[in-house]
Amino acid sequence: MNAERRVAVITGAASGIGAEFAHHCARLSYELYLVDRDQDGLANLRKALSHSEQKVTGWPGDLSYPSEVHQLTERINSLKRIDLLVNSAGFSLKSAFLDVDDAELQRIVAVNCTAVVALTQAACIKMKTQGSGWIINLSAIGGLLPGFVGPVYGGTKAFVYYFTLGMFHQMKRHGVYLQALSPGHTRTAIHSQEEKRAIPRSFFVKAAAVVSASWKAAEKRRPVCVPSRRHSLLLNLARIGLGRLVWRGARKIEKLMPR
Repeated sequence: MNAERRVAVITGAASGIGAEFAHHCARLSYELYLVDRDQDGLANLRKALSHSEQKVTGWPGDLSYPSEVHQLTERINSLKRIDLLVNSAGFSLKSAFLDVDDAELQRIVAVNCTAVVALTQAACIKMKTQGSGWIINLSAIGGLLPGFVGPVYGGTKAFVYYFTLGMFHQMKRHGVYLQALSPGHTRTAIHSQEEKRAIPRSFFVKAAAVVSASWKAAEKRRPVCVPSRRHSLLLNLARIGLGRLVWRGARKIEKLMPR
């Protein structure tokens, strides 16, 4: 990606992978527009990036509301240019599918899928006109491994994965490239303590490592990035029916190890 023409919009920027992308882009002197519903977290991030010589703007917004997504697409339209969009906003359900109310189901689809589509469209229109740009949509290997994560979260991430690949092939001839960033379990707030206890520790990766791998893949114009070799191996083994065997083996080994 070309850092000389540097304008980046990052959703879910207040924490986790989104915040790591913000720090990474700041080091490369990108002008930043940061989106999150956590206004305090957004303010703290802007303060942490105050050393940057480039402009850092916070756009508070809850992407589960169509009106706020529309407002954000209008803001993207108003930019002189946009070189990078990172759709990092998203969440997983904290209760079993049968125990979740309809409002929460609607919300997860709105944030994880609908907002991604709307913002991708807005960015693609602008990037096509300027003849360049990158969009990184946060998927997850859980979207490609049924049964390893909750069905709704996994389903939304599978949608993002295939949507992004489809858009990659549609937009690359215009100089616009997309990436389905598909990490495994990352050390972020999205996982509950119960989930963290159930997941083999060896399968967790740091958000900074995810961003570094994503950036390297983007520079090579790769439409998919699975940052961890362990997760890539798990994905390949799952495709031939051995994924759960590896998962159970890792859990048994770790039970013998002190925490």
